[in-house]
Amino acid sequence: MKIKKIEIANFKALYDIYSIDLGNSGKNLMIYGENGSGKSSFCKTIQLFFQASQKEIDVDSFHNVFNGQNKDSSYVKITFRDKRNSRDKAVALDSRNKKINDQFIAEANKRKAFLDYRQLIKTHLVDSKRVDLFGILVEDILHYAINPVTQKPIGEEWAEIRAFKIDRRKKKEYDAFIEKLKDYSSGLKHLISEIEQEANQIIKEFNYNVRLHLNPRLLTVNDENEISGNHICLVVDFFDKKEVKEHHHFLNEARLTAIAISIFLGSILNIPGSDEYKVLVLDNIFIGLDTSNRIPLLEILRKKFSDYQIFMATYDRHWYELVKMYTNNRKWHYIEMCVKEEHQNGYEIPIINDKTDFIEKAEFHLNHGDLKASAVYLRSEFERLLKLTCSKGKIKIPYQLQSKKNTSDDFWQAIRNLQVPGSTRPLFTKKQREKVERYRALILNPFVHYDLIHQRFRSELNESIKLLKEIKIRLKKEVGVL
Repeated sequence: MKIKKIEIANFKALYDIYSIDLGNSGKNLMIYGENGSGKSSFCKTIQLFFQASQKEIDVDSFHNVFNGQNKDSSYVKITFRDKRNSRDKAVALDSRNKKINDQFIAEANKRKAFLDYRQLIKTHLVDSKRVDLFGILVEDILHYAINPVTQKPIGEEWAEIRAFKIDRRKKKEYDAFIEKLKDYSSGLKHLISEIEQEANQIIKEFNYNVRLHLNPRLLTVNDENEISGNHICLVVDFFDKKEVKEHHHFLNEARLTAIAISIFLGSILNIPGSDEYKVLVLDNIFIGLDTSNRIPLLEILRKKFSDYQIFMATYDRHWYELVKMYTNNRKWHYIEMCVKEEHQNGYEIPIINDKTDFIEKAEFHLNHGDLKASAVYLRSEFERLLKLTCSKGKIKIPYQLQSKKNTSDDFWQAIRNLQVPGSTRPLFTKKQREKVERYRALILNPFVHYDLIHQRFRSELNESIKLLKEIKIRLKKEVGVL
């Protein structure tokens, strides 16, 4: 089972109706948008949808404040695709159906995983001398994880322990409670040990020379008849330095972010439940990582979370484009979110643009009369294809001390006479090379964009679009460039 389609109406920052089609295969989703464009509202809405299988969600309270429609116009509708029998299952959350009574959604809720930057910094942005992860792990991430000793969900069992009224005078009940604490502590220790092992395997991918230790304490009752020992202390080894004191005040943000991500993902992999549907939502968790350690994160997701449907959101345009280049667009869907001003009232509302392919964008702007924008996107796609071809084929280009000074002509001259790998056939036909030379001067040269205001350029733009489509198909077939 995978999510095929998501429809959200008048929910949080999302004004009016938004629809995202992920296809019958249930693609992963990558979202780019500047701050305030509605990315986090989208992620939070998906989270609320699954939570509605456990409790009522006051949908009316999430109604978009700028939308004048009745509050009952707010809803979330998700369509799942069962690939085994090619059937769709649509489930809605709205003001009339505030709780989803569906066993499939309830089981999926146990395997859901949501992580945003605010959760990450809770693991290191603390004033105390030690980092205590008990609340984050037991009360949040591991809520549905099963205690291997008692066979009960960790979160529910902890809630029962906290609610117990301790009375030493009732010796039989008190002794039974102490045994319960021992069993809980023993099971939790075993589970945390598995998470520690998984987290250390994950953090190796970042090449940070860091080793993690998660040290749970034994739960006891203190002299004030209160529960004590509810701590899971994070201890870090860094290179040959064992148990670095106050590591959260010593290590840089990239390492701290990698540690937090590793613990979170390691915990998720240890939550049992139905394999019918598993979703992982990552909202702006990459800003603490430098570029060199974002690719390892994508490798971690590919290797360890291939059976999850992954939603990622970012406001970093460079990272978004990197993910598009690195991931397989047969398994991923890419959208951009932005805001536009609602002219009548002056406030801004989010909009979704799923035409993220540069050629599609060029066609869109051409059809809507913006010739200059069309030319800009064509040039961007032309340069992208040239650079990817040189990179994949390890083609030499003239060296520049600053790589940004390399022009599209440097890349084009390097591949214009290239042969198909493993043969003597030219990669481009003579006619294609001639067309590239002609349209580069008219359309693909950045210095002529200011003059693209006349309708006479429309036919040249159309021909340039056809040419780039031909080149893209050829590069994909002969070189493997997408």
